Amino acid sequence: MNEATFFKNISAYRRKMRIVGLFQLVFLVAVIVGDFLLIVLMERYFHYRKNDPILVLPIVLFFILLLINAIFADWINQKVARDTGMVCPSCDKVVRGRAIPIIIATHNCIHCGREFYHL
Repeated sequence: MNEATFFKNISAYRRKMRIVGLFQLVFLVAVIVGDFLLIVLMERYFHYRKNDPILVLPIVLFFILLLINAIFADWINQKVARDTGMVCPSCDKVVRGRAIPIIIATHNCIHCGREFYHL
């Protein structure tokens, strides 16, 4: 891989990750709004009081969905990095995030220390 290809891969990776980040933001807002509406629905139509233990259910559901979102975010981040070529040619490990400026400065993989791309 040469320097031009590496920078092209970085821009493709960042572009795709912006789309993923936007999806996660929409998902998080939808979960928060849905959670709030579920609490209001339970109070208004099923006549639960504010101190009933059953009202903890929407909060538990929120944290479960938040955990699923975090797991999904890590998995999709690795997949996008592999698809855009952000993989070390020597050790085949994914490089992303904070590793990119280090690779740009040193031209070496942060995992194995070998040359990541040619000048």
